Amino acid sequence: MLGRVHRIEQVLKSIRDAGEALEERGPRKIDALLIKGENYGLSGEDLVVFAVQGALISPDFDQHPAVAAALRQDSVRTYTEITSRWTDEHWAQIIHDLAHAA
Repeated sequence: MLGRVHRIEQVLKSIRDAGEALEERGPRKIDALLIKGENYGLSGEDLVVFAVQGALISPDFDQHPAVAAALRQDSVRTYTEITSRWTDEHWAQIIHDLAHAA
């Protein structure tokens, strides 16, 4: 339980450090993202990065094909390594696609 609380605090700190508002990104929503990430087999830094991205983009961002592909980790690169190479334009396209898929 303390590990989860620590991860929630890490995610909240990362969001604050990015200059983003926290109102709609409460601990319960972040905890749900952490659980979702764990269900994908993520841990450590990958899990925190996944939760931050989900909190900043959309709780369902994992449904986008590019994110889904990154979650199907290969043995060479981690989820964090894959998504850290994506440009702002790539993320903007993911946000656009998710907004128009609804």
